[in-house]
Amino acid sequence: MMRPEHVAVATQDWNAATLEDKARAATEFLAYCGRYEVRADHLVHHIEQSLTPNVVGTAQTRFAWLDGDHLTLTTEPIASAKP
Repeated sequence: MMRPEHVAVATQDWNAATLEDKARAATEFLAYCGRYEVRADHLVHHIEQSLTPNVVGTAQTRFAWLDGDHLTLTTEPIASAKP
């Protein structure tokens, strides 16, 4: 998942990207994988691997909308550490 306003890094070579570009990209993007369950009005993802290591082993609820071949996943608002 990523923010709709996701900004591209300055180079096509990820290894050559600045630490600032990589940090920004990581804060605007969420990647994980694992098993999932389809419930009546939502999905439950059982996280096995993730860009964010702290969620590995947890269950995450997602709401899904399918429009043709376009799948949109959303979540409840997530608290931020930003002031």
